[in-house]
Amino acid sequence: MDVARNGSDCEITEEVCDEPSSDLLDQRNGGIGLFKSIFNFSTLIIGGGLLGWPSTFFLCGWLGGSICLAFMCLFAQSTMVVMVAIGMHLGTISYEETCCAVWGRRGYYAVAITCLLIDFGVIVSYMVALGDIATPLVHEFVPSSTNIVDLQKWVKVAFSLVMLPVAYSRNFGKLPGWSYVQYAFILFSSFAMLAMSFNLSTANFNRDHIKPEGVPLKTDTTEIKAGLWPSLGVLAFTYVNHDSVFTIVQSLARPSVRRWTIVCRTSMWSTVLLTLAVGLPMYMVFGVKTSSDIVDNFPRSPVMITVRFCLVCVLAMTCLYLQQVGRKYLHSIIMPFVRRRALTPSESYNMSIPELVVFTTFFFAAAVVTATVTEDLGLPMALTGVFANSLAAFVIPPCLLLTMASHSDPVGYSKLNLYYYGFILLFGIVSCTLGVYSTLQHYGVF
Repeated sequence: MDVARNGSDCEITEEVCDEPSSDLLDQRNGGIGLFKSIFNFSTLIIGGGLLGWPSTFFLCGWLGGSICLAFMCLFAQSTMVVMVAIGMHLGTISYEETCCAVWGRRGYYAVAITCLLIDFGVIVSYMVALGDIATPLVHEFVPSSTNIVDLQKWVKVAFSLVMLPVAYSRNFGKLPGWSYVQYAFILFSSFAMLAMSFNLSTANFNRDHIKPEGVPLKTDTTEIKAGLWPSLGVLAFTYVNHDSVFTIVQSLARPSVRRWTIVCRTSMWSTVLLTLAVGLPMYMVFGVKTSSDIVDNFPRSPVMITVRFCLVCVLAMTCLYLQQVGRKYLHSIIMPFVRRRALTPSESYNMSIPELVVFTTFFFAAAVVTATVTEDLGLPMALTGVFANSLAAFVIPPCLLLTMASHSDPVGYSKLNLYYYGFILLFGIVSCTLGVYSTLQHYGVF
């Protein structure tokens, strides 16, 4: 840990890390293999992001969207590998602890707050999507005169009350077989919607009910469009999962950089293929009528009822998993002030029952309240992706590596690698500034 001993900005002390995190890995019993880890991470990557895949190409064109997709996956995968490599090198097994080891307390709080924003934004978006997807199912059983907007709010609240008891569990990710079931739901929903997009009933529905109304569906073959940053924001919403990386690594049997690299690359690039196989054809069919939530482009039918049920399950399970990640970051931010000292790794990873109840309830309640007043899925997805996700994925990890290199400890990376990560850092800075402005302008905020 040479970095910790050099320079005023890298002042890790025994107060910050009272016990080596690597010992926690050594003491763990079991762990899961590569195959299940790939499924766990793949379902976490996809989650509700698949609802916005077609809009990626709508915003940036079919060629522009494909290029953005490839670069987003490449950059995100590269930084997820480097942050684990640095963590393993320093003997740390959490994102905030790794930043703490390099930058001291400032790094600890910077990454904890950033990841908290990511998880909060993602969960709010998922709850908005739950309301959008489940409301037509509920509407079948309530009077037709019920206001649809009010019904959506009640649906969000009802789902939250159902999920809350499960949210108090310590590790939802260890539920046997949950990732296999969720991935099956994802594949069924994706390809069912793809098949239905070619139906005549779908074409008629879009002509009559999707703006511009009265205009038939027409293939949009525009190669490149101006919506670069909103498109990247939607993609980052799917492909940036840096807040959850160490959660997956900790659950991996015999965790190492090599084994994590296999899990990361397999999960990420298989998701790219799925995005191209599903998102691009649906955009080509719906053209300018492509919705930010693709489910809105389909009429009610028995198949879509099943699809909506599967998507509700996917969103709910991913939401439960992510809230456990989010409450950990909230705990990491608040408890050092409550205890008036830094948390030890064991205190950070093992919340007491009162802490578990308080942080779960507060985090979940705040997300529910925000989701009930949010109606459009597009803005929270794009804004979370282009700012908080970019900060966590394309700014902090390259800065970690460059800081290590500046203290003559590049963690085995060559000078060419450092230039590559410097370019990613530049991309991240532009995304967090110009990207945010462009996204807000695109959605008419100002």
